[in-house]
Amino acid sequence: MVEEAVVISRFARVSGEGRRERTAVIANSGAWHGLGALATAASGVSDLWDKAGPLSGDFHHVPPNDSEALEAAVDRIGPDRITAFRFEPVLGVSGVFLSREYLQAAQELAQRHGIHLIADEVTTGVGRVGHMSYSDALGFAPDLLVLGKGLSGGYVPMSAVVTSEDVYRTALRALPLVVPHSSTNDGHPLAMAAGLAVVDALSDGSIFEHVRRLGGHVEARARELFVDVPSVTTTSGRGLMHFFDLHDDGRPWTREQTIAFVDECERRGLLVDAVYNHVFFTPPLVTTEDECDEMLGIIAAALACRPS
Repeated sequence: MVEEAVVISRFARVSGEGRRERTAVIANSGAWHGLGALATAASGVSDLWDKAGPLSGDFHHVPPNDSEALEAAVDRIGPDRITAFRFEPVLGVSGVFLSREYLQAAQELAQRHGIHLIADEVTTGVGRVGHMSYSDALGFAPDLLVLGKGLSGGYVPMSAVVTSEDVYRTALRALPLVVPHSSTNDGHPLAMAAGLAVVDALSDGSIFEHVRRLGGHVEARARELFVDVPSVTTTSGRGLMHFFDLHDDGRPWTREQTIAFVDECERRGLLVDAVYNHVFFTPPLVTTEDECDEMLGIIAAALACRPS
C-alpha cells in the first residue's frame, strides 16, 4: 500500500491532468517506507539503497523537521515536476517525531504548488499513538493516508490507502472503472471482516483514550527508571509508541552492544525490538499499567547488568 499511494498520485497526474512530467517524490531522510523497489527508494535509509538496487528513480530526500530544506528541494527539483511529498508523522526507524509546525509548513507548500501529501501511518495509525490517524490529531489533512499494522494487529494481512475525494476523482477521470494497480488478494473476505471488526471495536474511542492515558504513564515511569542510567540519553514517545536511545560517552551503541541488550531482555522474558541504537517500546494497545511497569523494569534491569 505504501507503493500504491505513489502509484495513485502519479496515475492521477497522467490520467486526470495529462501531466506525465510530475513524477518526483520527496521524502524524509531516516524514514522507512518498505522494501519493494519503489518503497526502498522512498525510504530515507541509505544502507538499503546500494544493496537493493537498481531502485525506482526520481525520489529525493530532505531532513525531517526542516521546512527550509523542504522548500529548497521543491525549488531545486521544480514544483511542476513533483507529484507528492510523503512522510511518516513519527519516523519509526529513527525515532523522530515530526512537529506540528513542520507539517503545517509542508501542507501550505503543497497546497501552493498542487503537490499531493502522502501520510505513511502504517505504524502510527489505528490507535498506536492514541488516535485513528496521528495526522488528523495534529490538524493535518493528507491527500493519501496509508494504514496497515493496526487494522488487524498482524493476525491477518491487511492494509489500506485512504484518498481524498479530489485525488480519487482525478485518478478515475480518464478511466471510470478502477485504478490499474491491484493485487491478487484485494478485497479478501477474511481480511475485510477482520479490518471491519477492528474499526468497530475502536469506534467508541475508549481504546484511544486508554492509549493516551497509558502513554503518559509510560513517559513518567521511563523518566523515573532511567534518570540514573547514563546509557539512556533520550526518551520520547506518544501513546504506546516510545523510543529509548542508547549511547556511551556520546557514542551510539554498536550493533553488538544492542544485540546483547536485546538478548538479555529476552532471557528475562521480554521481547524488544531495536534498530541501530534505538529501542522501541510498542506494547499491545490493551496493555495495563502494571504490565507496562513490568516491561520497563525488565529493560532497566537488562541495561543495569549488560557487559561494557
